[in-house]
Amino acid sequence: MLSSLFISGLILAGVTTTTVNAEADIMQTTDTTENNQITNVIVFKDLTGKKMGSTTVTGKNVGDYVNLSSLGKNAPKSYDLAIDNLSLQANGSTQNVTVVPQGRSRFYGVVRINDQTESGHGAMYHPFAGQDSEEFGTYPVPGTSLGGLAYGSEWKIFEVASWGNNQIYYRVDPNDWISAKDATLISTTPIAASNSVQKSDRSVVTTKNQMAYLTRKDGSAVMNRDLGANTPWFTDKMALINGVKMYRVATDEWVKASDIIE
Repeated sequence: MLSSLFISGLILAGVTTTTVNAEADIMQTTDTTENNQITNVIVFKDLTGKKMGSTTVTGKNVGDYVNLSSLGKNAPKSYDLAIDNLSLQANGSTQNVTVVPQGRSRFYGVVRINDQTESGHGAMYHPFAGQDSEEFGTYPVPGTSLGGLAYGSEWKIFEVASWGNNQIYYRVDPNDWISAKDATLISTTPIAASNSVQKSDRSVVTTKNQMAYLTRKDGSAVMNRDLGANTPWFTDKMALINGVKMYRVATDEWVKASDIIE
């Protein structure tokens, strides 16, 4: 007398086969596809969640990694991918991949610093290596901030930069950027670049003992000018620009209140 009963289905391309072990009361189901391949649909979405296109990727096993650089022309033109690779899920699954415009572009939102970051000390600042350079340097750099942003803290961002797949940065300050790998985008609600322009509460501002960077009213950085250390400047207006208090020292040039002597 047999101690168990086995019923095995026939395995064909694209057909689901079921195996029943009567003794153990276990039912196992396996999906197979043509040529024994796993196929996933990849949907490309921008930072706001807008669909930018789609494609398919294949592999032999669930869990196999797919190098997304192999997508080539199947990825959205003039966009970079936010990840280098992905792991295949069950056959027929759909996976979303974030894409970011190449170069620098205006973008408003809020990010939360991850509990684990590349440096192990929060989200470290990454300034541009040079005025016209398309790459980021590392601190310390003369005249720039030190340190970074604390774990779990939330920050408004107003620009995004991408210099290749998985090399994406958010601007959190007129001259400070953080790696997108260190933060999670939690809101894409636009924020006003300037919402409280009013008469200045002083007529002269004096910079601290370091160079002070300038910002335009729309929140973009002034790349070819800055204020020298310990220098006085006339001012007539003050405003919140991307949530940061600033004073106007020229027609469309503003300096942060934190960069001047109180």
